[in-house]
Amino acid sequence: MAAEEFLRGAPEPTAEPVPLAVLSPSAPTSLGAWAEGLAAERTREMRVAIGPEGGFTEGELALARAGGATFARVATRVLRIETAAEAAAAIVGEVMGR
Repeated sequence: MAAEEFLRGAPEPTAEPVPLAVLSPSAPTSLGAWAEGLAAERTREMRVAIGPEGGFTEGELALARAGGATFARVATRVLRIETAAEAAAAIVGEVMGR
């Protein structure tokens, strides 16, 4: 599965880990709050994982948790992939000033 491969991808040994937010409508943290926290730390790179139509599998979610991912929401309901991607890009872009 493409999502599983993405979540399993390890950074190069010399690279700093890149913060990852996994979108979930039931997450306690908003994507904006997560991005603002990273911006305050002067983090310049972050990743956002948007699940497939049926959502992430339990195995994919376990990989994300084990890798230290943050679960964040852009809305309190499930969005279409196109809408979720645009909303996430707009939120992160606004927070990061891009």
